Amino acid sequence: MSRNIVRATGALVLLALLLTPLAVIAHEKVEAGDYVIEYGWANEPPVVGQPNAIVINISGKSAESSHDMGGSISLVSPADGSTVHGDSTEVAIKTEGVEKPEDLHWHLYVDDKELSMIPLAETTVTVTGLSNGMHTIKVAIAASDHGEIGEPAQAMITVEGSSASGDMTVTGMESMAGGEDHGGEGIDVDVFGLTVELEYGGQTKMLELKPLAGGVPGQFVAPVTPTRAGQYTLKFSGKLTGALGDADVSTSVEPEEVAVSDPNAFPSVAAETQTASSNELGLAGWLGIGGLVAGLLGLVVSLVALTRKK
Repeated sequence: MSRNIVRATGALVLLALLLTPLAVIAHEKVEAGDYVIEYGWANEPPVVGQPNAIVINISGKSAESSHDMGGSISLVSPADGSTVHGDSTEVAIKTEGVEKPEDLHWHLYVDDKELSMIPLAETTVTVTGLSNGMHTIKVAIAASDHGEIGEPAQAMITVEGSSASGDMTVTGMESMAGGEDHGGEGIDVDVFGLTVELEYGGQTKMLELKPLAGGVPGQFVAPVTPTRAGQYTLKFSGKLTGALGDADVSTSVEPEEVAVSDPNAFPSVAAETQTASSNELGLAGWLGIGGLVAGLLGLVVSLVALTRKK
């Protein structure tokens, strides 16, 4: 009888471990010829039954060393402590000591929210939609993989006489037409000859890579809803063809483990990135949840029965 209690207790511990949320793991990278493939889940941590996707970003190896480039950035306008009348302000930058500016761009933030990624050759833009009050404008040089280089520059401003609610936009980026001049945001590459498979428990699912919305070069997405918790294996095989020539690919990697549930997620956040309704969750998701609840109730009933017999 005591052995049965031990087994039941062990099952409860195992269930508790499965329900423990996993830590978020950053996207990882692998190399293939002169290319670098960054991979990961679109929504992390991935959760059983919730719509997700595998995203990959393909760049050149040169992007790996771009963080070693020197250079600094400063804000010409607006001035720190200045007052802006109306809902818009001009943001002008100046860079010094930058090597290979064609491989770089700059990030524009307002109140720590990234608004735009702008070619380094474009030094002046306009931010509109600023609400009344204090705002922080921040700019930083960034490499082709969006890693920021050096120290950012920032200025605190006060906005008065604005009727905007804070829905901000950036204008004046003429050289960004079509995204052609963005300092190395991605790399033109053909994935027609690349096979991507997701494997779990001896079963394999072929993933269909689709260009990321907006047509960003080198960025692709493959929608998939994980149906079981645990460690999935992502397999790349075939050939990449693009601006850096051809490269054979044959590698297996492990993206972040799939969790049973994510109790720490706020409903408002889930509503933006995932599906909240029962119809969109899918039959598999609800069957999985029902199975867990039924299993837990069964274990509790068994413990009560064993205790009474004793």
